[in-house]
Amino acid sequence: MDKVCLATEAAKVGLATPEGQVCANLEGALCAAQTFGFPVLVKGVRTIVEVDGRLVRYPSRLVLH
Repeated sequence: MDKVCLATEAAKVGLATPEGQVCANLEGALCAAQTFGFPVLVKGVRTIVEVDGRLVRYPSRLVLH
């Protein structure tokens, strides 16, 4: 489940997606959060990844500031 790919495909068929920004590091994420305003929801780009042959789901985090 790649969120960037999902948003791109949704846009192709006219589906709206929540406002978001992909950040490369903590500094970028904090800058984006200040732009959006708090609270923000922090999610990984990929929800589910394969690690050592098994699927791992990374949770979202609510940041209140």
